[in-house]
Amino acid sequence: MNSLVVDFLTREGCHLCDEARRHVRKAARRAALEVQEVDIDSDDRLVGVYGLRIPVLLAPDGAVIAEGELTSTAELVRLFREWKRPR
Repeated sequence: MNSLVVDFLTREGCHLCDEARRHVRKAARRAALEVQEVDIDSDDRLVGVYGLRIPVLLAPDGAVIAEGELTSTAELVRLFREWKRPR
């Protein structure tokens, strides 16, 4: 079974990203997801869209799961599980 991969948009020097990283990784493990960290500064399009919004969690289809202060592991687990539920 292939696992679902969520993109965690960050950039170097982003204190909110640094604070979120631990919570995002822990929540992803609990929700059985993989997280791929993406430095938005590696892609001009990402900078244009998400430059001031990071950190951002993106679903594989590009939908925003969460953004901003991501400092509650429990809340992130809830958001991940809600996103994974069949619609």
